[in-house]
Amino acid sequence: MLPLFRLPSDSPSSSKKRRSNLRFDIRLPVLRVAISYNSCRNRHCPRCQGNARVRWLDSRKQELLTARYVHAVFTLPRELAPLALQYKRVIYNLLLHASAQTLLEIARDPHHLGAEIGFFSRCASP
Repeated sequence: MLPLFRLPSDSPSSSKKRRSNLRFDIRLPVLRVAISYNSCRNRHCPRCQGNARVRWLDSRKQELLTARYVHAVFTLPRELAPLALQYKRVIYNLLLHASAQTLLEIARDPHHLGAEIGFFSRCASP
């Protein structure tokens, strides 16, 4: 790729952002003009990081099992919040054990799934 032409930086018709990021490349021996953007290096920029995001998602899709995934959320009642603030380890340990027992029991029931399941739990308290 041989860049032979670049957009002038003093072009009045282009905005400041476009002046700094837009580039025209002419590729030889076949005459082909390609417009490319220099990265602004912002990880949230859809233009600059869009391809990286797509590549990352594709590689994560290859890691998924060919099984059905379910997201379940177990929450404490609001009335237990003051108790959970004072006895975090005890209350959250009870919540995680109760949620695990509930998932295993319902999954084993032939009316629901009738199978052994695998899962992981995580505490997401503020």
